[in-house]
Amino acid sequence: MVGQTGDHSASTASVLEGAVMTSSAILALLLLLSAVGFLVARRKALQAASGNGRALHSKPVYHGWYTALAAFVPGALILAAWLTMGDWLVDGMVLGALPDDARPASTLEERVLLNAIHSAARGEMALGKDAVVAAAAERYSRLRELGSLGVLALASLFATIGILRGTRAARPQFRARNAVERFLALLL
Repeated sequence: MVGQTGDHSASTASVLEGAVMTSSAILALLLLLSAVGFLVARRKALQAASGNGRALHSKPVYHGWYTALAAFVPGALILAAWLTMGDWLVDGMVLGALPDDARPASTLEERVLLNAIHSAARGEMALGKDAVVAAAAERYSRLRELGSLGVLALASLFATIGILRGTRAARPQFRARNAVERFLALLL
C-alpha cells in the first residue's frame, strides 16, 4: 500500500477537482435544460393557441419562464443542499467506517484526523505508512465522487420532470404569468 501512495494522492486530487467541476457542470446543465424548457414551452403555448397569441391567458414568454423555473429551481435546490451538507455527510460516513482502534476520542482529535484525511485526499500530504489515513482518504474521495454523480443524476431528473410539467401546463387557459410573478414575489 505504501508504494501506491503517490498514485493514490494524484487520483484523489483529481477526484476532488472533478467534484468542484461537477458542481459547475451541474449548474451549466441546469441552465441548459432550463433554456430548452423555455423554448419548448413557449413554442407549445403558441401551438396550443393555433398561432394566435391573443387566445392565451398569458404571453408565450411567461409559459417559457414558468417551464424554465420548473426545470431550474428543484435541481438548484438539490445542488445547494449537497454543497451545504455534502462534506458533513461524507465526513460522518468516513469516520463511521474507521476501525474502532483508530476512532478519535475527542472532538479535537476528530478535527485533526479529518484534516489529515482531507489533505491526503487532495494529495497535499505524503501518507508514508499511515494506512488508516490512506484508506480513509480513498473512501472520502469515492464518497465525494458518488455524491456528486448522485446530485447530477437527481438534478437532471428533477429538471426533466420540471420541463415535462411545464410543457404540459402550456395551454391557453393556464395562468403562467401569475405563477411566474408569484415565484418572483417569493424571492423578494
